Amino acid sequence: MKRNGRTGSGAQRWRCRACGASSTHANDSAARDLRSFVGWLLSKDTQLDMPGQGRTFRRKTSRFWGIWPMPEVVDEIHRVVFVDGIWIACRW
Repeated sequence: MKRNGRTGSGAQRWRCRACGASSTHANDSAARDLRSFVGWLLSKDTQLDMPGQGRTFRRKTSRFWGIWPMPEVVDEIHRVVFVDGIWIACRW
């Protein structure tokens, strides 16, 4: 592949010398962002301590908040109920 100018949005365009096909390449930073998210999650730092007062960190890691860890599959059968709740300190 050889550099062949830029697209209208400013991305580098590449052209194959053999077949003439043109394409662009984007870096996938999902693994790096996940590593940063898990590192923050297991630390004692706050989001305010992150660079940019946490705004950049929240934008880059927003897709990872929806990931729920699944329990490991075991051969034994147990009668277990997983419950998630919020305790509110008000008299409702």
